[in-house]
Amino acid sequence: IAIDAANICNEAQDSFVRELANQLAIEAAGLPSTYVNFGAPDQQMAVGIARGTTCQVGVQQTLEQLATSLILAEESLSNLNIPMPAMGSDPVLAGIFGPVVGSNAITGQTEAALDLVARLNSSDEVGIRDLRRALQGLTPAEREWVLDHLPALMITEILSQETVLSLREDYDWLAKNLPLDQLAFIVNADPHLYFRPGSFDGGPHNLFWSGLAAGPKNPSASTSELDQGALGDCHLLASLAAIATTTTGTAFFEEHIEQNTNGTYTVTLYGYDGLPFTVIVLPEVVMSEDYSGSDVVAHARPVSTGLNAYQIYEKAIAQASAHGLVDLNGEPGGFGDANGGFPHVDLPFITGEDATPYPGYQVTAESLQQDLADGKLITVTTMTAALTKPDAFFVNGKAPAPSHVYYVTSVSTTAAGTRVALENPWGSDPDLTVVLTIDELQNGTQTVTVGQLPADGR
Repeated sequence: IAIDAANICNEAQDSFVRELANQLAIEAAGLPSTYVNFGAPDQQMAVGIARGTTCQVGVQQTLEQLATSLILAEESLSNLNIPMPAMGSDPVLAGIFGPVVGSNAITGQTEAALDLVARLNSSDEVGIRDLRRALQGLTPAEREWVLDHLPALMITEILSQETVLSLREDYDWLAKNLPLDQLAFIVNADPHLYFRPGSFDGGPHNLFWSGLAAGPKNPSASTSELDQGALGDCHLLASLAAIATTTTGTAFFEEHIEQNTNGTYTVTLYGYDGLPFTVIVLPEVVMSEDYSGSDVVAHARPVSTGLNAYQIYEKAIAQASAHGLVDLNGEPGGFGDANGGFPHVDLPFITGEDATPYPGYQVTAESLQQDLADGKLITVTTMTAALTKPDAFFVNGKAPAPSHVYYVTSVSTTAAGTRVALENPWGSDPDLTVVLTIDELQNGTQTVTVGQLPADGR
């Protein structure tokens, strides 16, 4: 094919050169065409000029056609299942076919990979379980070759064969074992959006996914990394921040977020029965355009670079909600299920332990101090309307935001009375901190929720 293409190019170039040379020769000699003599010096010069002017064009055309032919040839050869003879102890066959077999093993174009592609192409009944089991038996190179030779529409058809819940094991295996670039191919073709739960447009417009990029091995759960973003899940992020402020909070997150070897994360949550289950979270986030047209993270945002524990948990909860494994507020599954809610609903899914909401007026300074000393998780849900007391009368000159959830970091008692420090999941800026007296807390908040971490070290 390549030789034929080159010959065609050469013939075309020669024909063009002869025609142009003939014209230049006529002009150079000033003679009628019937008297042109290519032996004369001026005609020889004309031929040289003609070849010089067409050399670059001819070579470029030849190379382009040659490249096209080679690509077609490569595609044809790549789809051929060339039978390899049994080499046995025959040194001649081993010398001929040994390097071919070795090269194919490196590139993944082995008989096993070729057979799988052929089987997937020829069957309408292949589902994700078949794909997972087949890929599970291949080497990483073979998996890459197979996915490179399956069209996206076929992946979409394979993944649409069954319901999502029956396929969790298969999806999770793919998410834990395929490299991110191969996983991205499957994720982009997935009709179920298994790893991309329905988003919530709390920002201006144009939501999209960031794309997969490996994050840190131990995502930070420091409250200095907390920034709520546009999603109304202050209840969820405040609950997570309350965990982070305990002495065992860091260990809890390290035990419940494990980075897999391919860069995805396995997050442990707890079901309605209190038993643990895992969610595989991909290292990507929902993006949006802000009002200036710049791309920003739409939901929980990183303060520094890389994913943090709040973003990973937020997405894990959204995925679990989309799959019917948790329910935060009764809304359709996905991020929308976290847009509004209460800590006493969230915490059992995070810790596996019940949490109790108390009316604000029932809480005492002594109980708060004891709960904090015991490592309990304390959040405060404010009233739906802002406190009417002028800001200047609050301890630090700031009133709590209405219909919002804070997490408690300290309770101190002096001669001046008890002071309760409320931190805001909107960020770690000290200006967001609200300090209330115990009377203000009792009379100006809706509920105080008290939860706990598992005592068995789960």
